[in-house]
Amino acid sequence: MVIPGDGAPSFDRRYISGLIVLVFALGTLTLVAFVVSLFILCLYVLHLALNAVIEIVAALSSLYAGGDSIVKLVFWLVLFFTLYKVSPVIAGRLRRAFHLV
Repeated sequence: MVIPGDGAPSFDRRYISGLIVLVFALGTLTLVAFVVSLFILCLYVLHLALNAVIEIVAALSSLYAGGDSIVKLVFWLVLFFTLYKVSPVIAGRLRRAFHLV
């Protein structure tokens, strides 16, 4: 509310403090909404990743169950080769995580 007077208009202190409270309240509500939406987004991405892993495991298990002996042998060889290549990286990260180095 503008109080008429000489020169520049002056504002009522209650009006100014009300505007400041409104700005802070809207900012707080926006921050809470942002945090909740970020949490929901993280849950959605986690659900999407788990769903993709489930689909891959289902496809590989049906391949393994329906394949003949050479397919099963190749499957095990690829699995052991992958573990052989990935295990040093995992071991190094675990050492650094638990401060064993």
